[in-house]
Amino acid sequence: MFKTGIYKKEQLTPAQLYSKAGMRKFVALDLYEAYEGTPEERERFQEQAIGRLAMANGSFKKTHKNRFNEFDKKAISFIGETFPDDQPLRVHDLAVSDGRTSVPFFKVLALSYKLNLEFLATDYAAEFISLRKKNTQARVIMDKKGNLVQTILPPFVFNAVWPEHFLFYPVNTAIRLTAGRAMANAIQREAQKNPQGVDKKEILVLCQECKALMSDPRFTFRPYDLLAGPLGTQHVIRAMNILNESYFPPTQMKQAVDNIADSLAQGGILITGSNDDSGSKVNGGVYKKINNSFEVLYESGEGSPARRYLLPAQG
Repeated sequence: MFKTGIYKKEQLTPAQLYSKAGMRKFVALDLYEAYEGTPEERERFQEQAIGRLAMANGSFKKTHKNRFNEFDKKAISFIGETFPDDQPLRVHDLAVSDGRTSVPFFKVLALSYKLNLEFLATDYAAEFISLRKKNTQARVIMDKKGNLVQTILPPFVFNAVWPEHFLFYPVNTAIRLTAGRAMANAIQREAQKNPQGVDKKEILVLCQECKALMSDPRFTFRPYDLLAGPLGTQHVIRAMNILNESYFPPTQMKQAVDNIADSLAQGGILITGSNDDSGSKVNGGVYKKINNSFEVLYESGEGSPARRYLLPAQG
């Protein structure tokens, strides 16, 4: 069995997004902004375009608008109880994907804290580069660190991290590991030796509302690797759908939690949890930093997947 992908603008129709077997096709990342429907249709397409895409650190770009609404309301109530709105509030929203879940979170906080709000949104990667072989549709997409993200060898689109399962799609796997890999290597070599021999395109994977917020001096977006170390000192850190052992093995999970703890001011609040789709139950919690540990302010569902790293004495 094999599955083709969405590699050109002309394929951007609802009927083309799924295979005959009903499986979602991989979409070339450089088509992220190419859909020309209504804003609502574009939003749904963008969510689908990044839904199966994983980064070099193993984390998925998957996200949905309004994904954490009810959980966020509870978390924001604890922020309001803890930090007066007439004082500065520094917030770091981690692993935001294309920013669509950061937008409502920022807007609610901005209503209360107004000019006192400093909001930092980060993700492992939001800027990418497409390198296309001249006069063809064959191309590779890399993040700014040079990590391969996708190989597009029409009619196939191959994800470099978490590709199709070889048992279900043996043809895709064979082509990806032979012709796909050879083509990707050739384009990358050509880009280094003869930059004029390839067409280069910059890609910014941020939703329209997030891009619009970047003109607000209170809102900043930047790339950040959670495992790279602490990032400033924050009153609030929000880390949704990232502190999961499916992304990080135990040693890296501990490092990630330690980096967050080191970035959080004493008495600061950590908001973290995971769920599946918009409106589904969040297994998460709101935790307050006390000295070098955390105490529970609120938990939803089974609590955060990182719970045993935050509250080691309680498991």
